[in-house]
Amino acid sequence: RIMQPGRGDYFRYHDWDGRVCLINCGGSHHFATARYLAGIARLPVELKGPLKGYRLNPAAVTALTDEYILFAITKDPVLWHELFESMRALQATYFAGELPRPHGEGRALLLPKDDRHSMTVASALRQAGVPDLGSYLQRQVHRQHDYPVGAIMAGCHG
Repeated sequence: RIMQPGRGDYFRYHDWDGRVCLINCGGSHHFATARYLAGIARLPVELKGPLKGYRLNPAAVTALTDEYILFAITKDPVLWHELFESMRALQATYFAGELPRPHGEGRALLLPKDDRHSMTVASALRQAGVPDLGSYLQRQVHRQHDYPVGAIMAGCHG
């Protein structure tokens, strides 16, 4: 009952964290229960289905972090408006884009390193403790392994 034909159910693997997740319509509680029970019983459980793997491109992350300082910022309208007005007053160059799920409550803010006004903003954001998205991405790249081939035992145990 975990994988239903024709519904587009699949497993997702993110290379930077090594976890296998089930993406499906209504059976994830069965998957969670099976993983838990298999872990307690210390028994492997074979599950078959399509696997979609995702990796961060190290060259792209390096190119991005070489050119920009990246921050993960809130979408809170009041805080975003204040930040936007401050960057506009400083004439800072920036790009803001949506963060992917499950981080949809935030934005990625890119500040070009070759713009001194943007670097003033970056310094203030660092001092305020705003998360450094560039450093986070670099850490995730370094956590990546080879793509899974064959059985993924970590995905079969609790």
